[in-house]
Amino acid sequence: MRLRVATWNLERVSPRSWRKLPAQRQAMARVDADIWVLTETRTNVSPGEGFRALHCPPRTSRHHAEDERTVSIWSRWPIEPTDLEPRARGAVSGVVATPAGQLTVFGSVVPYANDKGPEGMSRMWDEHYAEIERLGVEWAELAANGPMIVAGDFNQDRDGSGWYGTQKGRALLTSALDGAGLRCLTEDDMVLTGRLTSNHLVDHIGASADLVDGPGVEPNPSRPVVLKPIHELLNSGRLSMRSAKDRQDHRSLRSQSDRPCDRRRGRLRWSGRRGTPKATPWRKGVVRE
Repeated sequence: MRLRVATWNLERVSPRSWRKLPAQRQAMARVDADIWVLTETRTNVSPGEGFRALHCPPRTSRHHAEDERTVSIWSRWPIEPTDLEPRARGAVSGVVATPAGQLTVFGSVVPYANDKGPEGMSRMWDEHYAEIERLGVEWAELAANGPMIVAGDFNQDRDGSGWYGTQKGRALLTSALDGAGLRCLTEDDMVLTGRLTSNHLVDHIGASADLVDGPGVEPNPSRPVVLKPIHELLNSGRLSMRSAKDRQDHRSLRSQSDRPCDRRRGRLRWSGRRGTPKATPWRKGVVRE
């Protein structure tokens, strides 16, 4: 069975945007994924016609609009929530009824370095570590029920570049993935290999090991779904990360922004209207049969 899964941080796009939002929708249409995990999104931003959605609860902060969501899952097929309680700060999970059978999908946003937590007292990276440990427990619980995909903004690189994140955070995420029998499909350094010019991936996709096909994996015709890491598709020419036009608006698809913020030092550069950040370098990963 052919299955394409994608994740993208939409950077809290404004519903009144006359350029960025249409460009994002066009880009999602070109990717043509069957399942999308969208982060920093809105309830009315759909990848296309006929998709069903699961959203995490809304944030209660006065800085967030009523329709904003930290993470949403969109599926071409029916999707029902799992028994796990979704979290407004970035966690929602559902069971997708694909033509090949049920598939659990978990979308999440792991807090960034300077997240102060709900009480505003957390130290640097504490919320990041705590959320990964929480995810590890939840992923293992859900993985016991069958094949699973996890995706979203994990706020750490996994390619050895050290671009953003800590060794402890990466070790915790590796342990969480391993504990649920998941393989991360977005660990190649695409800057080093020339596929991207800057801004290493911090958005990731992981999948149950028995869903993954690739080097060193024995072919198994009984697999209901076969996923391939994105770098294999790029090598084969079957998928392009490069936008056809309007690259300024589409750079999130190729892991770039107009002015990347310095994520390693926890600084965010502001410009333009007061309280409005420049586009930040959130990335997308895609896997496909």
